[in-house]
Amino acid sequence: MKKVSLFLAALFCAIAFISCSGEASTETVYAYSDPALTGISIYKTPDITDYAVNSNLNLSGLIVTSTYSNGVTGIITDYTTDPANGSALTEAGEKTVTVTYKNLTASFKINVLESLPSAEAEIKEINILQQPSKTVYTKDEALDLSGLIVTATYNNGVTGIISDYTTNPENGSALTETGSTKVTVTYKNLTASFKISIFDSLPSTEAELIEINILQQPAKKLYAKGEQLDLSGLLVGASYSDKKASIVTGFTSVPAAGEELTEAGDQTVTISFGAFETSFKIKVAEQVLSNEAYLESISVYQRPVKTSYEEGDSFDSTGLIVTGTYSDGLIGLITDYTLNIVENEELSETGTKTVTVSKDSLSTSFTIEVVEKVVYGTVSGISVTVAASSDISISQTDITNGIKFTAPEGFVSYRWSVNSVNTGNEQEYILNTKDLISGNYEIFLIAKDEKNNYRSATIYVQVEN
Repeated sequence: MKKVSLFLAALFCAIAFISCSGEASTETVYAYSDPALTGISIYKTPDITDYAVNSNLNLSGLIVTSTYSNGVTGIITDYTTDPANGSALTEAGEKTVTVTYKNLTASFKINVLESLPSAEAEIKEINILQQPSKTVYTKDEALDLSGLIVTATYNNGVTGIISDYTTNPENGSALTETGSTKVTVTYKNLTASFKISIFDSLPSTEAELIEINILQQPAKKLYAKGEQLDLSGLLVGASYSDKKASIVTGFTSVPAAGEELTEAGDQTVTISFGAFETSFKIKVAEQVLSNEAYLESISVYQRPVKTSYEEGDSFDSTGLIVTGTYSDGLIGLITDYTLNIVENEELSETGTKTVTVSKDSLSTSFTIEVVEKVVYGTVSGISVTVAASSDISISQTDITNGIKFTAPEGFVSYRWSVNSVNTGNEQEYILNTKDLISGNYEIFLIAKDEKNNYRSATIYVQVEN
């Protein structure tokens, strides 16, 4: 339809030209012009938005989009920021990062935490705020904890970043055993942990290579046309006939690392090692599309984060990315789509639901699952006491084989722990009591609001079987 409209517009201009000149012309006059930039926006915030005082701003993962007068959205990379990428963050608190491109601005928030909270406060728990940059190793490599951020939560509701913790294994230790290994972080008798993977560096010389695979995709998979392929973070594994696996580095890729991506659209990056190949997908979006192009199709590039619901939950499209393919073969981001299930709509029927994404007369879809809500019942042999020192109130509901605790609304993040072990980060937490042994359990909640203020609550559960 748009193609027909463009043709009629061009024909009208040609007729007008003939009428004004009084002479017949054999040439058609087209009145096309370059689209005008009308705005910019933050499509995706950086991978890191929580920092310790005196750490440096890291904008890796930031995606900025531009909107043009023809309704097309593209990706831009030559913007500036205030503060600049790599700047030292010397003051604690919530900070605004302003992005500027051709006199237009957009912004997002980051949090800068104090490195040490009040000395008088009593520590309640420690948590891994950010895992190290490197979590996959070859055998005999040294453990590298660069990028690890550990927080301590105190009974006054304050959370701060700590640095004088110890780890087992220690930073710099040689990793001599293959497999999945737990790294335990200890601070004042409290612990938290994360896992790393260790692969054989060399299989036996008699072993035969069976296949290669992608252990970890690159950090960057969405590009603007003209950017260079960046394989940072890519890890390729090899499997051998002696059932060993190793990480390989002597592979080649098509396109090659650093090669300019000159064509928009979905592209396959092929990895080769020996006689074997594996691959992964990237997407290249056009930065500015011609007025002459019209939208041919739309597709779901990334489904929302939440696709499974309980009966009565509200629909949440956070994380949904939609792209459009134009008549000239170029790809652009689509943001002005509509959904047949509106944001926050209550999902009252169970089963598989189709969510239809529409833009003009075009559509695409994805599915979500809605399951029956947990049936409430009575839990025997359980007593619950909320500590008097709690800053916020927690509601409690007995359900079959458990207790559901619900934190108040109005907070941007939640973190639950049971006996100092992290157990969840949703507003609701269900304690499964079916297999609990007799004894006492301490449930601790820490909640953070938009102004980076922290509130906490402690619940004591006594089990008598």
